[in-house]
Amino acid sequence: MTKRKIEVSVIMPSYNSEKHICRSLQALHNQQTAIPYEIIVFDSSEDGTQKIIKESFPNVKLIESQKRVFAGQARNLAIQQSSGKVYAFIDSDCVAHPQWLERGVKSLEKKTIVGGAIRNGTTSSVIGTADYLLTFNEFLPSWPAREIKHMASCNLFCKKELFDSIGGFPNMWPGEDTIFTMEARKRTKLYYNPELIVTHHNRISLINFIKHHTRYGKLSSIVRKEIELPGSFLAKRPWLSPLAPFARCLSIGHRITIKNNKLLPKFVLYSPTIALGLISWGYGFVKESWKVS
Repeated sequence: MTKRKIEVSVIMPSYNSEKHICRSLQALHNQQTAIPYEIIVFDSSEDGTQKIIKESFPNVKLIESQKRVFAGQARNLAIQQSSGKVYAFIDSDCVAHPQWLERGVKSLEKKTIVGGAIRNGTTSSVIGTADYLLTFNEFLPSWPAREIKHMASCNLFCKKELFDSIGGFPNMWPGEDTIFTMEARKRTKLYYNPELIVTHHNRISLINFIKHHTRYGKLSSIVRKEIELPGSFLAKRPWLSPLAPFARCLSIGHRITIKNNKLLPKFVLYSPTIALGLISWGYGFVKESWKVS
């Protein structure tokens, strides 16, 4: 980082991140770039995250909250104290490639919003790998550069003017990144650049895995009732919604087979755990689909 005029604001929401925050922030400090940037962390943790940041990373701009704040709203509040004209979004359980920032800014030379690839940071964990395949199969490093419909906010670069025109992220989690990037697509094209790489530490606790995918299914149904996405047809027809987890399984299997068949053996080997995640997701999706708006 530098004392020159800030060009990029790296925005990181954080909640109970003491296990991963050091690696994440150290990777951001070690970026191979001459671009002036700042790191802003909005933290609403109940653990020792804030103490770690204050003691080990005094140059990080830390915004503290005593109550839980979801990631979308945390990003919005962090941006209110930012100085850059480019926002680089990353999560506290992600480790950025050394050239992540440099490549991200270069990608925005002729674009206004770009997302990147997400690597599996829990390759030795069955639950972690299942979580990765269920959550990030659309953003595998093997996917080619292309225009896409939505992007994960743990690896996203966006120009300030576009962010301002959208009005920020919705105050929900998960699913806030889908809504934000879909809103961006109403104004411009959304691109995927596989050279923008972060490594994501996935859930390795079975209880957290089940809870997350149940909630993810619920929010997936809510989003698909509002925005036309794959699965919207099922979300709007409760009697057909039990088909959603089967359709999702086929879609994920197809993506892995076509774009990264090296992962196919793990997809098959870990299928019982993946099936549990899909059942949890399906439960949340179906339950929410039956709710009357």
